[in-house]
Amino acid sequence: MPHTLSTDPCNLTPPPARYYNSDLSIWLSVDPMSDKYPSTSPYTYCGNNPVKLVDPNGEQWETSDDREIADNLVRQANTNMDRNNNMISRLSSNKFKAFIFKGTIKNLQQENSYLKEGIENIYNMTDDASIMYHFEYISKADGGVFKTSNGTQNIQYRNYAMAWHETVHIGDARANPSLWGFNSNSYLGTTEDNFYKSEVKAYSSQFSFDHSSMNSFNNSKINNLNGVREWININTDHRPKDKY
Repeated sequence: MPHTLSTDPCNLTPPPARYYNSDLSIWLSVDPMSDKYPSTSPYTYCGNNPVKLVDPNGEQWETSDDREIADNLVRQANTNMDRNNNMISRLSSNKFKAFIFKGTIKNLQQENSYLKEGIENIYNMTDDASIMYHFEYISKADGGVFKTSNGTQNIQYRNYAMAWHETVHIGDARANPSLWGFNSNSYLGTTEDNFYKSEVKAYSSQFSFDHSSMNSFNNSKINNLNGVREWININTDHRPKDKY
């Protein structure tokens, strides 16, 4: 919630986006992007989800559909984490079980680590007032992140698992700008030395988000995160430059 400025006789918090009266807990003007969210009241904040979302200037997601997709990605990731935690609890109910299933427990904990980081990536994207993000559905080809002429970063995806995968790359690019950038075709990329490592991380996070998205061409499935590297080597054209 915005801080109240004691110097304001009306007790209003001023823009960047709009005025807020903390005594009444109401907005006194409409969201500057309200015309792009016709299904939501223009006086609401963060799509009526202020516990999870922060929106300092009302301009982080290009459309209401983008915000909905981002919310759905976070919701599915949280559901997966709850499922994993329940499984960990059952498998750790006594010392014997914890010993027998220690490998499974470790994998579930690793999945949760990827999911937690992925959720934080999306929150950081939402909070960043300097960049507009947009989910762009594509029917063919691999996903990617394309920078438009007005600076919007389009996350190209065919399904939610692919959208999640690309947000992982965005998170890595934000954390390691010296290794990432947009190429001459305006697509987000990384250095040759970092490429395979980044794909292992993104596919590991994708598997944690949706196991079924990692089927092989021969319909075989990987059972846990230990199979991600082999899956990449067999099912994609990404080949390791070195061992990581």
